[in-house]
Amino acid sequence: MAQQLTQDDVSRLLIDANILDTRYHTPNTWAPLGREESNFIWKAQNTSGQDIVIRVPKKPRSRNATASETYNQRLAAAHDLGPHVLFSDSETGILVSDFLDGKTITPGDCAVPSIRRDILLAAKKLHKLPHTFQHTHSYLTGLRKRAQTYLDSTAPSLSLQVDQHTAYTYPLVEARIIQLTKLLEINRPANCPCHSDLVTHNIQQRKDGTIQFIDWELSGMGDPHEEVANFLWSATLSTSDLREALDVYFAPDDFFGRARTVLFLGIIPFDWVLRHGLKSLEPDLSLKARQSARKRQKRRFREVCDMLSLQSFARAQTYLEKRPKP
Repeated sequence: MAQQLTQDDVSRLLIDANILDTRYHTPNTWAPLGREESNFIWKAQNTSGQDIVIRVPKKPRSRNATASETYNQRLAAAHDLGPHVLFSDSETGILVSDFLDGKTITPGDCAVPSIRRDILLAAKKLHKLPHTFQHTHSYLTGLRKRAQTYLDSTAPSLSLQVDQHTAYTYPLVEARIIQLTKLLEINRPANCPCHSDLVTHNIQQRKDGTIQFIDWELSGMGDPHEEVANFLWSATLSTSDLREALDVYFAPDDFFGRARTVLFLGIIPFDWVLRHGLKSLEPDLSLKARQSARKRQKRRFREVCDMLSLQSFARAQTYLEKRPKP
């Protein structure tokens, strides 16, 4: 496991990458902003007083990955949807960008209609950019691969007794979800520019109230309905707020987009069932870590079962099944 980098460690990396002393002076102040799963994030201030953010990968990244991220983020920044990239190095994956002076959005913030509206309109603006992002994502393909890997494993079966008449088991739910992924693929819009990790902690509200997205590492061409669903799921909205959110993003007669987004909302927690289940099978994890992953898996499984029983979910599936194929 990678260790926490110190200021001296980051300084050496930046000097080796020919960033310090050539493009930037040695920062006067440093502060760790946090540790993502794959990066260390540092806030620094150079000698001219400009606040910057330095991202240092924990593991080496491919040159193409860093180049694609930089290209996509610069296009988004040109439309005021993300921080400007000040420097990037494809060899090390180090990226230097503007520091966004504001606050990170929380699920509680998304309960405020004006904030929720601004986020969805920013996402809609991103999806309509007249550009082609580098890299293409296929969420549904990845989901099916994770499902097959889990089924081929020795993981114990999952079951949930809803009441004395109804019970859900993993194979039953899995068959339903695989059916839905095929339905979503048949009925899909053209790929568009996507952030591809649009969850609340990757959204910033600046002091002037504008919304910008951070962490463009996974950005590329993708499915806009999956992206909207991913944000709405992370926002943990009530049913009424969810309905209002769909009204903000979609035109009144866009039943196609609404139906696909609702189905994605059911698939996303199922995907976490798979992710936590696969995590619990990793041989190098401690017993406590495996038990924790298993517990989270069961909690997500209940979310899936609750979603499968919702009337709106069933209506969305029926609409797509009866819709004429493009």
